[in-house]
Amino acid sequence: MPRLNLPEGRVLHYSDQYVNTHIAGCVIPDASSWCLHPVFLASQWAVADADPNKSRIETWGDLKTWLLENWVAMRRSDYANFMSYTIEEYFGVRPDRHTRTEAEGYVRYGYDAMGHDVPIFGNLTLDHGGRPHPTSMILYTPEEPSSVVPMSLVYRGWTGDRIIGAPYDPGDTPSKVQRSWTQLNNYSFKMPDAPFLGLPTEKHSQYFGLELELSTSLTPMEFDSIVTKVEPVQERFFYFKSDSSVTGSHDNNMELVTVPMTPKRMKKEFKVLFKKLEGLIEAADTVNTWTDIFDMRRDLNNGIHIHVSREAFEYKEHVSDSRHARRFLTVFNQWDRANLRFLNQLAKRPTESLNDNEYCAVHPAMEGRTLARRLANGLNGEHVHRSATTETSQTIEVRIFQGFPVLGHILECIELVECVFDYSLYAPNSKFGPYFQAYFTDWVEKQPGFNHAKELVRACALS
Repeated sequence: MPRLNLPEGRVLHYSDQYVNTHIAGCVIPDASSWCLHPVFLASQWAVADADPNKSRIETWGDLKTWLLENWVAMRRSDYANFMSYTIEEYFGVRPDRHTRTEAEGYVRYGYDAMGHDVPIFGNLTLDHGGRPHPTSMILYTPEEPSSVVPMSLVYRGWTGDRIIGAPYDPGDTPSKVQRSWTQLNNYSFKMPDAPFLGLPTEKHSQYFGLELELSTSLTPMEFDSIVTKVEPVQERFFYFKSDSSVTGSHDNNMELVTVPMTPKRMKKEFKVLFKKLEGLIEAADTVNTWTDIFDMRRDLNNGIHIHVSREAFEYKEHVSDSRHARRFLTVFNQWDRANLRFLNQLAKRPTESLNDNEYCAVHPAMEGRTLARRLANGLNGEHVHRSATTETSQTIEVRIFQGFPVLGHILECIELVECVFDYSLYAPNSKFGPYFQAYFTDWVEKQPGFNHAKELVRACALS
């Protein structure tokens, strides 16, 4: 497949201009592996070279010492949670409180067996898949100086080598928002001032957000090029975040996250995107099938999550937000065997029941509860991240769907959530109980449109 890279002679740089904050004179780059990132280490070396009382970070022990020395400053920084997430990835434990004593136990966890003299540089071990293990990301200087990036370092990770070095010309440096569309952002990243996209004829506030966990040979920058440079050109409608739970055989295991969109606009944009991907595959000399760019296996851990804006539950004036939302949550948290099997089929999970999957089991606040209690209490304010549904201050998240990059499946997921949204608005309480499957199937068949959801429900009824 043609690689949609930057123009010849250009590389993606990480530099001081890509920094969120400074700690102890060191720059913290906007990258999920910031504590092993060349930008951070190069700045720390500069600080150490200027102060005879400091030493360079060259081993895991050096890194842990630096973390302890600067723990208070880190916890007070604007990006404290972001930085702690990376340390949690590398050192395994997140403290409940952030005292220095707990930090000591935190950064020492898991590495005592390796010793404090194990170098970060060249410390390459492979996992069972033959890839660098997350705890052995390596940094090295190139054998020959780079003609493009003076004094450069190379960062070798899961997704190949990246040259790290001097910044672009200031006049050519993209803004932070612009970069966010083309790079892999950290797990906690949220797009600043994300646009809300709809169609000109739509006037209500029903907005969805979709997260697709996928394994692909394409980079975020290539996806962005497909969206913005391949005809028909589209408005940017998604970005990428790192997520350690995503699995697959390709180089880039990440989470595609859309901006808030009306369901109609979301379906329209995904149709255009997948048509362009199909066209690129057909035109390529080296790519023969969809599996060359996506891991299409349907038994991976990956999922599709759909967020529904809380305002969406308010735009029908005659029904209160809380009642509509609780009925919506009740649908996805059925706990009897027949309905669990039905929801599992709708979600296309490779299991017998939703409760067989740790990522989307019935929410504890609804498990085993009577229908009356579920409808009255909802999730009862209890936040459980790995459950069929979760609530935030702005959205309700549906997490049941298996994740694989098939257009028809994505459209089914969107339409199914639409159908449940409307069903929850109009159906009487008696139709949310043990016979939900029959009531819901009959209701969907009688609705205009929703053809993808209808096909899915019919297929489940026949199985």
